[in-house]
Amino acid sequence: MFLEDGKIISHESLGNGQYLMEISCPQVSADAVPGQFVHISCGAESANPLLRRPISIHRINKEKNTIELYYLVVGKGTTLLSAKIVGSTISLMGPLGRGFELNVPEKRTVLVGGGIGIAPLLALAEELKANGKEVVSLLGAAGAEGLVRAKEFAAYGDIVEITEDGSLGEKGLVTEYLQPLIDKNNTIIYTCGPEGMLKAVVKAASEVDVPCQISLEAAMACGVGACLGCTCVKGVHGGYPKVCKDGPVFWSSEVKL
Repeated sequence: MFLEDGKIISHESLGNGQYLMEISCPQVSADAVPGQFVHISCGAESANPLLRRPISIHRINKEKNTIELYYLVVGKGTTLLSAKIVGSTISLMGPLGRGFELNVPEKRTVLVGGGIGIAPLLALAEELKANGKEVVSLLGAAGAEGLVRAKEFAAYGDIVEITEDGSLGEKGLVTEYLQPLIDKNNTIIYTCGPEGMLKAVVKAASEVDVPCQISLEAAMACGVGACLGCTCVKGVHGGYPKVCKDGPVFWSSEVKL
């Protein structure tokens, strides 16, 4: 983990409160793995909001020493973040948390993302493809505006786009299209998105005994497991795992949603 002042290389609005930011941060990018996050200072260090905001790493470019953040404006912190300009510095703490497990025997990997939960899956798709895995990305949102980054996944494998209103791709929920993509003997599922979607994906995986990793979201204060503010799920074997330190990625068998 590093505390690093990064430089904003690009920052663009994707519409509907969605933003894409690229940051030059040699230390953070060198150590980052898919599924981890950065704790980012959205305003001046002495200003309100004082606490940093956790944002998942969308893409990692170790050659350029950069990371990309794909985020949604949901409150005061991300509103301030959206006003940051290219060329300015930004304080990052990271990379933090446990990322996705990449060393798996399964050849077929199915990535299931819902809404802004798509964000951490792009770096994962890129790494899995580089490791020789077959990648299928099942990406859903309420409408077409929530899938503005979906096409980026096509470079790494097949994609299925699904919208609840039918404005792009198939109509319905991502979980309705999951089962046909599962090879029971050679598939692992990675998923991130709304809790209801995660529960449905975990249920579908358990029914056919397929391993599944889930990336959870939680409100965080410290980001390093000290404040206990992100203990939002129960551990299967008791206790309350910390999303920031024990996660945000868990095996579905480790937590109760």
